[in-house]
Amino acid sequence: LEYFVSVQEGEKNKSNDGRGGDAQAYRKLKQLLAPFCLRRRKDECLKQIMPEKTRVVLKVPFDEDGKKVYDSIIKNHVEGKAKAIDAATQNHLFTSLRKAANHPLLLRTRHTSDEAIEHLVHHTNTYGYWGNVETATDKRELIRRELAKFSDFNLHGMAFG
Repeated sequence: LEYFVSVQEGEKNKSNDGRGGDAQAYRKLKQLLAPFCLRRRKDECLKQIMPEKTRVVLKVPFDEDGKKVYDSIIKNHVEGKAKAIDAATQNHLFTSLRKAANHPLLLRTRHTSDEAIEHLVHHTNTYGYWGNVETATDKRELIRRELAKFSDFNLHGMAFG
């Protein structure tokens, strides 16, 4: 900055303290750059290109399937609180609701009966999905606990992955 101004001024503005007239150099540079620098605030320029923001709240009714999913999530949460299930094993209410909002396959709504779970345990163990769990004392129970953590999407990926 000082060099730029001092070249044009021929170093005639240098003061005795060696600072080189910083204030004058700053004014000169500001004058030179003024046509290229335009300061605009967001509230000034946004009104020129965007219409005013309007908020509209639309209440959209659930279809029957969506209502069943949400009702079952809330019912399971209330039942879990009543049974005093520890927080580590119970899904958080808002996490489950967010999964339902994103996609229903992120929840576990299929293959929930004891027969279906036993079928999954048998086939995943038979076809070696879990690797070598022969050393486990109760491998079927380990597989059953692992499958309880799976969503419908995970089960689908396991079957076709």
